[in-house]
Amino acid sequence: MADSAISPFKFDFVVATTFASINQAFKEYLRRLPKSEPISVCVIASNPQNQTEISFETLKKNTGVDPFSIPDGTEWGKSPDLQTLSKANFFFGMRGQLAAGAADFKGDVPMALLSIARSTDNASRVQFAPVWKTFDVVSLYKNTTTGNWEWSHLSKPSKPNVDWVVGIDVPFARDSRLGYERWKQDTMNARTTALMDKFGAKYGWGNVRVHRLLVDMANADVDNLLVNQASTWAGLPGLVFVAFKQWVRALMQKVDANLFVLGFMVTVPPVVSNPNDPGAFIIAGPVRLSSFNVRVQPRQSDALNQIATIDYQCVANDLPQPAPQRITWDWVPDIKTSQSHHGIVSVSRQTMAYYLHKQLDAFATAQSLQPNVYIAVNGYEYTLSLSPGQSPANEERPTTGTTLLRYTSDREGYDSGGLADNVTLRVKSHYVLSADFDASNLVLTQTRTLWIDAEDWDSSRKGYIFARSRKDTYSFVVDADTGGVVHEPAVVETFSAGAEPARGNQDHFEETSDLNNGLDTLVAQAGLRDPAGMDEFDVDFLDGLAFPGMNEFKFVKPGFVVSGDFVAGVNYPAPEK
Repeated sequence: MADSAISPFKFDFVVATTFASINQAFKEYLRRLPKSEPISVCVIASNPQNQTEISFETLKKNTGVDPFSIPDGTEWGKSPDLQTLSKANFFFGMRGQLAAGAADFKGDVPMALLSIARSTDNASRVQFAPVWKTFDVVSLYKNTTTGNWEWSHLSKPSKPNVDWVVGIDVPFARDSRLGYERWKQDTMNARTTALMDKFGAKYGWGNVRVHRLLVDMANADVDNLLVNQASTWAGLPGLVFVAFKQWVRALMQKVDANLFVLGFMVTVPPVVSNPNDPGAFIIAGPVRLSSFNVRVQPRQSDALNQIATIDYQCVANDLPQPAPQRITWDWVPDIKTSQSHHGIVSVSRQTMAYYLHKQLDAFATAQSLQPNVYIAVNGYEYTLSLSPGQSPANEERPTTGTTLLRYTSDREGYDSGGLADNVTLRVKSHYVLSADFDASNLVLTQTRTLWIDAEDWDSSRKGYIFARSRKDTYSFVVDADTGGVVHEPAVVETFSAGAEPARGNQDHFEETSDLNNGLDTLVAQAGLRDPAGMDEFDVDFLDGLAFPGMNEFKFVKPGFVVSGDFVAGVNYPAPEK
């Protein structure tokens, strides 16, 4: 995701899952349900204003007629069954059976289970469209114009590739649960439990909080159903459609909304016992997640393969929560990639830079060396020492490019002695620590040089007495077992000027003549060759940096994408069918 898109909205963290991925999540949910039973209701009425609901079993027992077996368009005058139903004041009936269980999800059963319906600046809703094995609406009524009895039977046959969709707008809901045990009882998922084990052990079980995104079926907007066969309802009495809505509402309330978990995030509030730890958010380290909201994104242009997403938009550290915003998703590099991946996790540059700052600031400060130079009055004696722990001269957080954070320290020591101060020694200490993203890697590079410029009565010498860089590369991969992102062991590359400076090499020294007064001893001082610290860099500082799983099942083709436009993104492919 482009940082320029997210930054103005002040969101620290965005998770998105696409239309295809959510469809797969609902398919997995319905696949795991026990086999569903048909649900039916019948209504008798002496007039449209006087309706009585009875069961299908009671109607059939009293009349001997199964109304759901009578074909659409049957003429009342030629059907004894319809004449019997009219005498019993039969008005209408509905029967349906949801596809559920593993047996219903084999072969070519339609899988378009969820459609992105609409979104506003104040609310986020999705359109849930269950797959029906059977669906029947029957009605017997007297046409007020012709005076004739008319029979209607709308049906979705029990066979694949028959399009009958009843869309129900449902809102999102979020709950936050504190404590590992409650999460474990609700989820019982080995992969997510493994992730919780890791962070619970690190921060304490009582500090781990789980935020779940749910589809709130109990508050489904049944009053505004979307029926793709709406034209077939045109001739029916309006009360039939009203009753149909009531029936769908009752059906949806039988669904366990807690099982419709679209995603989860884990946060760790500030730990009171450790005032130096400002709290940890799984993806943003010390940044504490304070709130998030959700927004449905409509499908984008063809260039983005018509991706529709649900975005979690989060802020940290108790900052005001902005209104849900439309984010322009331009992270998809090409159509091929967009077709094979179904989600992304992104952190704003500012948030990630802050995380790196909290991890690296003290170390960078310790590596900032101040040269201390002293030359005696006689010009023959000198001392040189390096004082660590000086504050870096400059900390940069670039807003573009692949570098997120850079520390630079340039410090100098100088003194003179001898007659007319004609013996001088200048020492410059330079140190850089940068954090860069390179493809799927976070690269931390350190560079340190010590440069001298020495002059005595008849000679001079200048150049590097120490030049070394160290590169630590953290490769990120999606962990298919835990649903998180882990870093592989760092690859450390160290480049040095060698045990002795290369005299005559312009990259190191510019030598005009032999030096007097023991300056070669200065060059040979081991303490200046290998300043303590660079080779003791803590390569485990990223321990705990992980991305939460978007859906709770195994990934097929784990992948990780990082570019200069956005900070970090995990592409979650849909699970294997």
